[in-house]
Amino acid sequence: MSKSPLSGAFAGSSEPAKKNKKNGALLLISGIALATSIGGVFAATSSIAINGGDAIEFGQGLATVDRCAASADVTMTQAFASNEFIVGDVTVTFATGCTGKSATVTLLNVSGSPITNGSFTETVTADVAENDFTSAAIAASTVFDITVTTAD
Repeated sequence: MSKSPLSGAFAGSSEPAKKNKKNGALLLISGIALATSIGGVFAATSSIAINGGDAIEFGQGLATVDRCAASADVTMTQAFASNEFIVGDVTVTFATGCTGKSATVTLLNVSGSPITNGSFTETVTADVAENDFTSAAIAASTVFDITVTTAD
């Protein structure tokens, strides 16, 4: 009985079919791995814009402390309101010796000018001066410096 040249591939032998399944599975796994790695590269190079792309900096400020202490720590918290971060509390903690003195804290914009409704003066209690600016609704992104001065 003579065999056709195509009869070997279709009759009797299941080995080529197994190889095709293995190759297909390998191809599928390789494709998934490639797609995942390419997706990871694109995700790593994308960016998220916060505050309309303006710079965000924390802990910045200029402290001019005179007459009562050599240094002070200034902290500013933020609150989220009306789709933006606004200035919350501003706290000035003096090293020592400022209790009973008058402290003036002023928020400054990028040009160094005082921000409207962005200052307070109060008598320092327990070497701490603090004010809540939340009701003034000052955009936190507009604050570039904080000045602190003290007087008798």
